Amino acid sequence: MKIFIGSDHRGFALKNALLSHFSKTAHILRDAAKSCSSKRAGTSFLSAHSSIEQRTGSEEDQRSASKDMSDKINWVDCGCFTTERTDYPIYAASVCDGVLQNPTINRGILICGSGVGMSIAANRHKKIYAALCWNEAITMSARADDNANVLVLPASEIDVAAATKLVEIFLATPFKDGAYAQRLCMID
Repeated sequence: MKIFIGSDHRGFALKNALLSHFSKTAHILRDAAKSCSSKRAGTSFLSAHSSIEQRTGSEEDQRSASKDMSDKINWVDCGCFTTERTDYPIYAASVCDGVLQNPTINRGILICGSGVGMSIAANRHKKIYAALCWNEAITMSARADDNANVLVLPASEIDVAAATKLVEIFLATPFKDGAYAQRLCMID
């Protein structure tokens, strides 16, 4: 699984805090400038051995999910790389291009001030289901019910601890499928 992460200048600090948190058990594998297929932003590449736990199901299901999540998760930073003013559509496109390399496995995280601009930009891409999330229940529902493959975070509204928790839930929550998948087919 690859996690493509990007932000504009307003989300830059939160993006870096998340990368720092999730890379504590990671090491840099290689320069992966090609991983963000978009030529609109540069990249850096981290391989993380995640300790994310599934928040639903029995203890055995949680242990199994935790073991599955401990397999390599590759983080790809699609920018921005400074606090200098920039335009969010550039980074939304870059993250979406990465997710679309393998949309059933890859995930994306986008961060801007309110999250609204990134959500609008990301959802313009076919097969991208970007969800603006600000609490645990919304995040779990976005993954379980709507198969969101891009998590959008509002940097002006949540702190690092909350954002970290939302990313953990986003990565650990499975899609329910069934009737929920039928609804998504109506969109596509």
